[in-house]
Amino acid sequence: MITEESTARHEAGHAVMYWMLTGHIPSIVVAGGDGHCDGSAMELTEAQDLHYTLAGFAAEGNYIYIDFDPANSEASDIDHARDLIRIKLKRRSSNCGDDRNTEPTFEEINNELYDCFGITCRKLIKKKGAIERIVGEFRRQRDKDPTNSPISISEEILSGLL
Repeated sequence: MITEESTARHEAGHAVMYWMLTGHIPSIVVAGGDGHCDGSAMELTEAQDLHYTLAGFAAEGNYIYIDFDPANSEASDIDHARDLIRIKLKRRSSNCGDDRNTEPTFEEINNELYDCFGITCRKLIKKKGAIERIVGEFRRQRDKDPTNSPISISEEILSGLL
């Protein structure tokens, strides 16, 4: 079940990874089980985008990738990560002289997704304290306003938590 707090942790993972990759601080909005991390200050490379995309699940899953099963994971972030990996594998294939322009298999994509998720977990766990502080700020704001209104954590507030 998706809870508002798990959504806050997910978005905190995106925010911290964005900051790690770019040095820029995004903002976060959490409303019920939906959330958004607005990290639009800088364009990410495909590799950076992949880690940014997977960081939400890494934070939500306590940075444990052994139990991550990409074949049975469905969400917009996972779909986006698969698209990035598909492009990466096709490019790798064409750079190696394979001119058949074949699509990577679902298994190849998921194997690469698993490997990338592990790297993301190892990067993000180093900043676990920052993620916990962001989730704590979310709780503090929710305690002040127990209604279901959206909670926003601005760049200014995040800068003090990172």
